[in-house]
Amino acid sequence: MNENQPDTLHDVALVALLLLLLMVPILPLLIWANNLITWLFRPRRHA
Repeated sequence: MNENQPDTLHDVALVALLLLLLMVPILPLLIWANNLITWLFRPRRHA
């Protein structure tokens, strides 16, 4: 067995946790931007 394997697993888990923490504030922005884009490009029949 390789002695560095637990360290690499720990590093992968740490990177995944950091990505998850970075994604948490971005998700509402993505949802808001998606709603805004669909609202903007929605065909307005009664405009």
